[in-house]
Amino acid sequence: MIKTLKAQYKHHHLILAGILLLTFILRFPSLFEPFWYGDEGIFAAVARNLNLGGTLYATAWDNKPPMIYLTYAAIFKFFGVSMFWLHLTAAVTILATAVMIYEIAQGLLGEKRALIATAVFGILTSLRLIEGNLALTEIFMILPISAAILIAVKRKFDFISLFAAGFLFAIASLYKQVGAFEAAALGIFLFLYIKNFKDFILRGIILSIGFAVLYAPTVLYFYSKHLLSDYIFAAYTYYRIYLGESPKYAQLITVLKFTPILAAICYGGFKKFKEK
Repeated sequence: MIKTLKAQYKHHHLILAGILLLTFILRFPSLFEPFWYGDEGIFAAVARNLNLGGTLYATAWDNKPPMIYLTYAAIFKFFGVSMFWLHLTAAVTILATAVMIYEIAQGLLGEKRALIATAVFGILTSLRLIEGNLALTEIFMILPISAAILIAVKRKFDFISLFAAGFLFAIASLYKQVGAFEAAALGIFLFLYIKNFKDFILRGIILSIGFAVLYAPTVLYFYSKHLLSDYIFAAYTYYRIYLGESPKYAQLITVLKFTPILAAICYGGFKKFKEK
């Protein structure tokens, strides 16, 4: 019995290793690409300005929250201005996220479904067709989101895990605005999952505090630089203007960004029904 379980454990992890290897192979050609994609070029230009002593939203401006520029700036500072290191960091981020998705799905869905979910994720996020091979905000956003869910699930939504999840969701939303919707999705799931309403309120407050711990210093930093309005416009207000220029695209994005909330409602409702 024990030998059989050990054999299955090794078998599943060999398959996982194969999935991770395939994911890396799909991303490998991107390590040798030149700077050619517009968004990456803008992120790189802003990051270069920051490394030369510039100030975000003052001496360099783009319509994204600050984390993507800080990430590019850190990569360039430590490894030099190089597409190789930029895309290698993106590849490592995807591989780490894939492992977390496997761990989450394994606990919720079982080994086989976890492997399928990991394979689908690894392949889709590495396809040139949907720009998965690029070092964009979405690639870096999903790592803290996955880490938040993994910690919360493994610790069964205790106070420490929810505080950590809130903090990680804040990091995600500082890469891309829609990361905040993942925090809302977890909040809705907690509402459906936790039987005691007071307990739900307390956990919701802990989650919110974790989120605010990172957001408050961010707001205070730009306020101290007299750039708060510039930060809000660049990171949030302009996003609505951008989507308004393409109404059909905006409708699709609106539907997609509420998908995590819908998924949380469905899964939370299923768990509640199953318990009855």
